[in-house]
Amino acid sequence: MADQFPQNYSNYQPVTPGYGRRPEIPKKKKGGVWRVIFWLALIVLIGALVALGAIIWSYLQGQKTYEEIAVTADVQVQEVTFEEMAVDWDALLAVNPDLVGWIYIPGTVINYPIVQGNDDQYYLYHDFKGSEGYIATFGCIFLSADNDGTFADENNVIYGHHLNDGSMFAAIADFGDTGVFNEHRTVYVLTPEGNYELKTMSIVHCEADDPLAQARFESTESYHEYLQDKVDRSVVTPSGLAPIDDITKSFVFATCDNLASDGRWALFAYVTKSTVPGVEGTDQLTDSADANAAEQSVTGADAAEVDMTDQDADNSDGAEQPEQGIEAGIDDAEDAQAIADGARDAVS
Repeated sequence: MADQFPQNYSNYQPVTPGYGRRPEIPKKKKGGVWRVIFWLALIVLIGALVALGAIIWSYLQGQKTYEEIAVTADVQVQEVTFEEMAVDWDALLAVNPDLVGWIYIPGTVINYPIVQGNDDQYYLYHDFKGSEGYIATFGCIFLSADNDGTFADENNVIYGHHLNDGSMFAAIADFGDTGVFNEHRTVYVLTPEGNYELKTMSIVHCEADDPLAQARFESTESYHEYLQDKVDRSVVTPSGLAPIDDITKSFVFATCDNLASDGRWALFAYVTKSTVPGVEGTDQLTDSADANAAEQSVTGADAAEVDMTDQDADNSDGAEQPEQGIEAGIDDAEDAQAIADGARDAVS
């Protein structure tokens, strides 16, 4: 039987899956923010490790450089007398013609060459071999450009880095402790002209712009006033100092304090002995004064002895004279008696 109501399927649309249901909301991927934080932290960590590795490598390079320099210098500072301390100046000058000396502080790692540049900046960033950048973190121990290169000035200012591995001038910051200061009172500065033995007298903690780096003075009085000021400002109270008026040459060793305040440590020392022609330290001046006093004492004793001898001779002569006088008186008395007897005989 034919369909009385034929259906038209031409407009038929298939049913869309989920038709009539709530639309599904796309789910956010879990951990998106934390994944970003993780990768950023990882990058920072890798950068820090690279920087730390560079610092360690630069320190190792610096240590290696100065170990090689010490071998080149053939340094003789231990188990020898002060007069015998020496370095091979010709060998070092061949490496760096800016060399002016060598510093050694017993009981510390300070045992380095001293150079001098045209300013006080170059050797902050260049090592003894002239290298710069990461491989020259140590820089150099250097004499101020304001000083005479032969240490001829009354006050000689020497700078060095305070490195975190304890090298270069880092040990000077420890001298702010009284015990450490008293254990390291002797400093040696060797130069091509001769050697200096120094005794520490003060350590000052000051601002970076403190005007303590003075090389020359208008008068002896102003120089001694300068030294007295540094003794008065010292963070420790040293004993056994020479009279300020006896000091004729001093040294200053300055370094950073490595604090946020960007301060400075300045260690002051004066010359006690010297093999440099024309320079005498306080000990040598005292020895000379004692020798002169002893010589004058001996001379005075000899003179007194001569005076006593002369006096004895005079007394001896005087003693003989009375004795002779008494003898003469006896003889005269006998003669007088004989004359008197003769006279009586004659009268009778």
